[in-house]
Amino acid sequence: MIFVRWVDEKYSVNIGEINQQHQRLIGIINEVYQAKVENQNRNTIAGILEKMVDYTKTHFQTEEELMAEHDFPELEPHRNAHQFFVTKVGEFSRKFSMNDDSIIEEMLDFLKEWLLKHIMEMDKRYAPYLNERGIY
Repeated sequence: MIFVRWVDEKYSVNIGEINQQHQRLIGIINEVYQAKVENQNRNTIAGILEKMVDYTKTHFQTEEELMAEHDFPELEPHRNAHQFFVTKVGEFSRKFSMNDDSIIEEMLDFLKEWLLKHIMEMDKRYAPYLNERGIY
């Protein structure tokens, strides 16, 4: 089942590696959704959440290194947005680990809304800047 669908012409930032990472993040969100729908056990869902946290850090590091390497002027606000996301997902994960199953719906909505909004509003701002510097 699909909770979030990648739409290339809408979400693409015209940088192959970043698009692949965004698609992977969406895939992990869909894994959480699928596990919830199938009433999979808590350990399975906790493992997917851990994967989300780990992969998010990898993705954010990739973006931030690209922006730093090319002196993108909005790096700090972007980094702050990333830190907010990591903190929030950590909070959800902690609440879930304390047997709060009610948090899953709220978490899924947050993941979907934050990621898509972040791509559309923040990531799309660095895309042309990096494209002008030959990053595709």
